Amino acid sequence: MATRIKKKAAPPPHIRRIDFKQPDETGTIADLIAELNIEQKKENGELISYRTLKSTLEFMEKAIGFTVESKDQPLPMSTLKTIRLLYLTKESTKKQLFRLLAPPDDVGKATMEFITTHTLPRHRDRETYALIDSMSKTLSAGIDPEKWKLFSLMIGQKARQTSTESLQKYVEITNDDVMDILIDVISDDDNALADAYLKLTEVMDTATFDDTFEVITPADEAMFVYVELLAFRHFTLHHRKLLEDTWIKREIGDIRDEANRLCQSIAWNLDPSDQKYSVNEVRELVQEHSKQFVSLVRRATGFDTPYRQHRDNTKRARALLASYGYRSFDESNPDAKILSIYDIVAALCSFRYQQKSGDKYEPRRQGQLQQGKNLQRQFDKGLRPGDPHQAQGVIFTYLNRFYEFRAVFTGAAASHRAWVKYQASRLEAFARCIQLNNIYSMSSCWLDLDSLCRNKAKEIANDYVGRNVIFQLHIL
Repeated sequence: MATRIKKKAAPPPHIRRIDFKQPDETGTIADLIAELNIEQKKENGELISYRTLKSTLEFMEKAIGFTVESKDQPLPMSTLKTIRLLYLTKESTKKQLFRLLAPPDDVGKATMEFITTHTLPRHRDRETYALIDSMSKTLSAGIDPEKWKLFSLMIGQKARQTSTESLQKYVEITNDDVMDILIDVISDDDNALADAYLKLTEVMDTATFDDTFEVITPADEAMFVYVELLAFRHFTLHHRKLLEDTWIKREIGDIRDEANRLCQSIAWNLDPSDQKYSVNEVRELVQEHSKQFVSLVRRATGFDTPYRQHRDNTKRARALLASYGYRSFDESNPDAKILSIYDIVAALCSFRYQQKSGDKYEPRRQGQLQQGKNLQRQFDKGLRPGDPHQAQGVIFTYLNRFYEFRAVFTGAAASHRAWVKYQASRLEAFARCIQLNNIYSMSSCWLDLDSLCRNKAKEIANDYVGRNVIFQLHIL
């Protein structure tokens, strides 16, 4: 009689315990390792161990301050989910994920061109973009809907605008208020205005921020905020160095008399500071008065401009002035009358100065080949209709010099330098709020920082008025 061999019972289906959609329970690293060894069998048969997760845990400590004492330490399920996601993402790509997402601890590692889910990607960046985007979306699945809604309002992105640009716009709203408060009472004393901005800079440099809600931020929320806003941290750290590198390193000539003569030849009541022109009118205006504009650029920079170069610089200046209009006035209409003669000359000077100085800038994008160091060539690439992307550092270099030329033309050189220092310190203080990696705490911190800026500006303005009153009484 044949012996019947019983079929081996099929193993019960594996029920995933660590999933972003499961309730927030607790578990251990040992639980996670057991889970991963069932789900992710390595080709060589090697088992995943606590040692295997070492680089993942080290990254979490650097990024969000999270530490694990042992593999048997009870941890919230959200923490285990985050560890799992980071490990699996790292294993799924040939890119050095944790090096890519490392915090920019020093200026040498910081780059304005950092890619995140809200950065405009060029075709060679898309693999990195998709990797970070997928990870960010998974992390966001476990965030409380109210927190997610608040975060979206805080970032407030417009179409084709990066998170870094959105946050800059947010900071600039308060900065505009600060400037208005101070200029209202210190309008005719550029040195006093510079002193006021430097006092505000000291306040920003010493401002500290704590987690006011005193709760442990879930790891998935902390990592989500970290990844989403890492580009801004890179930008802020690189920003100050770029400002220092792009200061104009020669004396700027006084063009006021010559600019007034040009204005008189155009209209008897036109002043070089009057905002009478639009972006669309720049080319025709410069062509019509070509010799005068070339002469103004020569007086300001000390450099003559050959005809063909002047023609090409006019096209570049128009693009730069369009960017200035959007950044300074939130104006994208090319027919809006927002430009002055000084603005147009300053834009032309920015390009002519760079052509003679030959300063280099290399946009360092992680996961991408080198882009070269020629600033003008990179700027010109951004003028192409089919691919209008402009590297942050490139546009900032030309804008920074544009602002500096214009400040000298208008007699505001001292206050401009002080204002730029204040802006850098303000951005750095704002970035310290971001490093809280908690949505509620970050929102509260931003509001506190806004109030601090406005209130300190009012205090400085009142002190200036008070000193002037006492001075006038002494004279009487």
